[in-house]
Amino acid sequence: MELVSLHQGILKCATGLEHFREFWQLDSTKVTDEKVREELVSALERAATDPTIASKCFEPRHAIRVNHEGATYDLAISFECEKVRAYKGKDLISEFLIGNRHQPPFDKVLTEARVKLAEKPK
Repeated sequence: MELVSLHQGILKCATGLEHFREFWQLDSTKVTDEKVREELVSALERAATDPTIASKCFEPRHAIRVNHEGATYDLAISFECEKVRAYKGKDLISEFLIGNRHQPPFDKVLTEARVKLAEKPK
């Protein structure tokens, strides 16, 4: 599992950042500790059972990438807009609502790995 920190906003190509789907990737970390992986999955599951009001926005600052049986799965996560987009390969396969109060475990893992976090919206 790879946990990704995404930047919000328009950036010039000269910044040297890579793309993650249609978003800019600040940095990422491999999550190899099984307990930490379970904590992140559990937090996302709780968030999916705790959605609030649907929003039209989608500004992800987190993402998860998993390779399974030869396929790449990406979850672009927007806690601010309370929405996740799930991809398999190049295809969007699902979109679902989440609760925004389950973000701290994601920030903790990224911070402990010294991965830069995008600035929170003002």
